[in-house]
Amino acid sequence: MSHLDRKQREKEELRLKIFDAALCIAKAEGWSNVTIRKIADKIEYTPPIIYEHFNNKEDLFKEIVYNGFEQINNAFLEARKLEDDPKKLIKSISIGQFDFAFKNRELFSLMFSTERPAPNQNMIKIFGMIRELFFNLAKGDTKLYEEIFLTWKYFTHGAIAVMLQYPPPPQFSHVNLREIYESMIDRYLNTI
Repeated sequence: MSHLDRKQREKEELRLKIFDAALCIAKAEGWSNVTIRKIADKIEYTPPIIYEHFNNKEDLFKEIVYNGFEQINNAFLEARKLEDDPKKLIKSISIGQFDFAFKNRELFSLMFSTERPAPNQNMIKIFGMIRELFFNLAKGDTKLYEEIFLTWKYFTHGAIAVMLQYPPPPQFSHVNLREIYESMIDRYLNTI
């Protein structure tokens, strides 16, 4: 391994440590309390080292969001290799979003917050592929396409957000939220 390869690998490892530290602080204190100084303290580096990788906190958050969407993008591309049926693929995407959200609560909340950065090319590409699925389901009917796409978008994101924010009351503690979400998606897809 060359000196440059090692340097690049170490740089990437430090970026991942910075991401992990930011997520850890967000989990404990919320995104509004994540600071460069707290991240530096957590990974035992000085703030100037963090600034070598990111211009400011907003720049860091943007990279974290883009990284999260890259994970969702990769999962979608894998699902697309295994499934051709648009409804089954939409269900797979929907379940994938649910699983991602519950595995990465803090990241998901930042990715779908009103303060998230403008979409990058990868985000635009994945959104375009998902919209294409709905357009195919609508058989070219623009009005129907808009309705079913936006319904799905708000329905899935809203359901996930509510399930993350408000666990079921004690009398429903036996309920499996993923199963309920999957049933909701099935009922939605059966209306198309």
